[in-house]
Amino acid sequence: MVDIPPKFELEHLMSHTFPGFFSAVSLFMLIDVWSPLDLTAMAIKDISSLGAFIGFVLLIGSILGIIIDGFYHSIIADHIFDKFNSVKIYKEDMKKKCFKDYSSGAEIYRSHHYFIKQMGGDKAITIFQNIINSYYSYARFYSNTFIALIPFSLIVPFYILKIIHISWEYCILLGVFSFFLACFCFYSGYVAYRTYNRALYSAIYGYVGESSEKP
Repeated sequence: MVDIPPKFELEHLMSHTFPGFFSAVSLFMLIDVWSPLDLTAMAIKDISSLGAFIGFVLLIGSILGIIIDGFYHSIIADHIFDKFNSVKIYKEDMKKKCFKDYSSGAEIYRSHHYFIKQMGGDKAITIFQNIINSYYSYARFYSNTFIALIPFSLIVPFYILKIIHISWEYCILLGVFSFFLACFCFYSGYVAYRTYNRALYSAIYGYVGESSEKP
């Protein structure tokens, strides 16, 4: 039997929780920068205040993590990554292989989930789940972290300047570093997404190649 729940929890943690945490912290910093009060000092003044702050980060972070993941699916994956030729070539060829019904020879619309149904059993689920956990979960993690780091890199210089009162040049340097880290995450997300489609294509191609040889 395939142990899916623990893997799903790891994928959820990577794609939602961590980017959502960054977004919640960014939101708190933005509120603190705009507020005339020192919200940071109020949040850490005692145990109860610190607990309330942690609860705020967990609650708002969970919500923002889901929103960020939706943005990734609808914008970054569908309208950015899928436009690159290095990804498009695999997705277009997968359609040709997934959409053919080999029992009748007819061309029928099918998604890549059709491959799992036709291959059948735990073997197909294991292959597909391994591809997701090895590549696609990292594509979501890096891409969602990129989305979370963009506002973080814009807000953190003003927050550090207000709270720690260090040189403005160092604040800008921290913001620039965060921005370049976000760019690295974007590129890493693209590489992981491209590798995911390549691995998915290889799995489907192997199955279709075997099926096409059957009488």
